[in-house]
Amino acid sequence: MKTFASALIILLACFIGAPLFAVEVELWPETYFQMQQYRDAERLAVDKTRFTQYLTFNLIESSEAPSHVFQSQFRLDFDLGTDDSADANPNPAATQSLEIMYAWYEWRRIADAVDFRIGRQVLTDEFGFYPLDGAYVSVWRDWYVGFDLYAGMEVNPYQNVDADNFKLPNPENYRPDGVFDDGRLTGVWGGSVFLTGFENTQARFAYRQADSGAVDQQRLGLSFRQELFNLWEFYTIGNFNLFAEHFEYALLGTGLDFDFIRLTIEHELNRPVFDADSIFNFFPTFPHQEFRGTLGWDLDSETRFRLGYSRIYQGDGVTAFSQMNDEREGSNEISFDFLRQLGEVSEVHASYDLDRGWGGYAHWFGVGGGTDFWNHRIKLQADWSGVLLDELLYSDILNVSSNSGFSWGFIGRADYNMHEDVNLGLIGEVYSNRYVSPVYSMFAVLEVHSWL
Repeated sequence: MKTFASALIILLACFIGAPLFAVEVELWPETYFQMQQYRDAERLAVDKTRFTQYLTFNLIESSEAPSHVFQSQFRLDFDLGTDDSADANPNPAATQSLEIMYAWYEWRRIADAVDFRIGRQVLTDEFGFYPLDGAYVSVWRDWYVGFDLYAGMEVNPYQNVDADNFKLPNPENYRPDGVFDDGRLTGVWGGSVFLTGFENTQARFAYRQADSGAVDQQRLGLSFRQELFNLWEFYTIGNFNLFAEHFEYALLGTGLDFDFIRLTIEHELNRPVFDADSIFNFFPTFPHQEFRGTLGWDLDSETRFRLGYSRIYQGDGVTAFSQMNDEREGSNEISFDFLRQLGEVSEVHASYDLDRGWGGYAHWFGVGGGTDFWNHRIKLQADWSGVLLDELLYSDILNVSSNSGFSWGFIGRADYNMHEDVNLGLIGEVYSNRYVSPVYSMFAVLEVHSWL
């Protein structure tokens, strides 16, 4: 853990060297206790319990526009054991873990032009989410063009399964696809150039490279959004893999918003690839493309409708949305959603989706609602959902029942606002179908959110 220990030392040095200022302390513990019952491979009832504790700890400069901020979140996870099952772990302590989700110090608006962040952080850009131990710098002002740079070590989401008791995510253990090597580090660096100061125009061009002795990933990213006349917008986002020489992801869309009516049309491409050093690169990676349109209509301030249609294609080459071959590689989906507010404290909603084509036919539907009472101190919510499967392909288990099946699930939640900063939630779930015995789960959630 030398890498992360070094980062903590740098963080402490930043605090010691920084000028004194008044700070506000934010504490937000969240406690989860879970109980679950299900059937194992031998059809025996299994009772499972789990305890998870989150703690969000933030320090923020007392100012209308704070310049110094420290943000962190920690998670402590206990598997309290599995009863009445031959495959239960005889040592529940081996599954316990203490994780640092993120912990960074940020200095904003240095010389009214630079933002600086150091520590464990999660980048969000055209390539998705990316955990990183390192430094991030963003330079922007009213120059219409800004740029950011970052460098550090990838945070490995895997844990050392041979270590007992508490473990930390170890960025010094790098595990590429199918390979484990304690001696390899994953260094990463990248950056972007972006527009700034434009009210209705946004654009970014990004680059990222990761290396662990050989280049693991090398990607280009682009995003653009333009709004016209305060009612029409068009946008795109995509990332290009320089090794595979094609787009891994691309989205092109446009939308019209007339307040009470909204129309959106999008074309999305997903073509996943493995990392550049993967031993699995000889496997095919089939693309997935989807063309979809949605129409939203607000009948009034309390009633909303949404209608959607999508054409989906999965295949190993050039796609044609108008084709639906004998293997049913293409499919169609129709969706409908409804929401109705009942006064200020209650609402009901319903949804229906029809999937037809690739994989068979399926009807998805759900109904639910919620209400508050006792001056919003108690909240109740319930949702019931189901799926009717018909003419499924590649499914042997359903052949004995006319190749069809029905599954359903129910979830109910009750929240009690015990205090302005304290909330207790109780959640119950049940899932069942004609082939699997009912699965029950219960959760208790305690949240305490305070400022000091």
